[in-house]
Amino acid sequence: MKKMIWAAWVALFCYHGSANATLNVVATYGWIGDLVQQIGQERVAVTVLAQASFDPHFVPPKPSLAVKLRNADLLVINGGQLEMGWLPPVLRQASNARIQPNSEGFLDLSSLVTLSNPRPHATRADGDVHPDGNPHYVFNPDNMAALAYGVAHQLCHLDKAGCGFYEQSLARFDERWQKEKQGWQQRLLPLKGKQLVQYHESFDDLAYWLGMTVVANVEPVPGVPPSASHLEKLLKRLADQQVVMVIQEHFRDREATEWLAKQRQVKWQVLPSDVGATPKSKDLFSWFNELVERLAP
Repeated sequence: MKKMIWAAWVALFCYHGSANATLNVVATYGWIGDLVQQIGQERVAVTVLAQASFDPHFVPPKPSLAVKLRNADLLVINGGQLEMGWLPPVLRQASNARIQPNSEGFLDLSSLVTLSNPRPHATRADGDVHPDGNPHYVFNPDNMAALAYGVAHQLCHLDKAGCGFYEQSLARFDERWQKEKQGWQQRLLPLKGKQLVQYHESFDDLAYWLGMTVVANVEPVPGVPPSASHLEKLLKRLADQQVVMVIQEHFRDREATEWLAKQRQVKWQVLPSDVGATPKSKDLFSWFNELVERLAP
């Protein structure tokens, strides 16, 4: 079906001209920027707003970010309300009508996948939750095909002369991704059916892909750091569980998860949560390779 749709786009939009237009694309996070670069190659110039060292929920909305958006042809965001706390004021300051929500130059990647665990009736008492669902969908590699296809579609829409180019880039990317994904699955197969504890709800989709069960979050509610008494209660609650690892994102304080892992005498691992978070995670493929290396038994 997708090939038929692509054929229609190519027939409608691709010309025999030699135009090699460059689209100015801004991405909110590193993994998004690399995905756009993988598909767009030399036909795009990509700028990433958030540094990989940041908590993606809390990026400082500096005026310099608005400057980066002013001449953008396309803005690609994670969505699922992950950028809700910092992107809206930056967008207003940018005063770029081309990339406002619901415009042709705006792409919300969360609209291309099914978000897990939606909470439409959540309140502030539930902590920093996302009513539309878990926005950390990128940690499920099965979602990447739809995300890449959506990016290629949007680039084709804005750069009609490049439709054939984007189709070919998409095909190459997807072929490599599917091959790499098989290797990752094979290496992590021993984790299937195992239990884990995570600091924040960042890795629900990763656990689902691995066939693992998240038995607890270290945070009492999302966005609230654990107290010493909470950790003691959590340790007692986990006494009868067969947890094999405790994991967290690289930008968080490590004391609580490290303590919990030591008390349970299980593997403790800090995972890079974005492309560029470590020297090894230079692009989407090396990022997932590093995730697999750190998770592997």
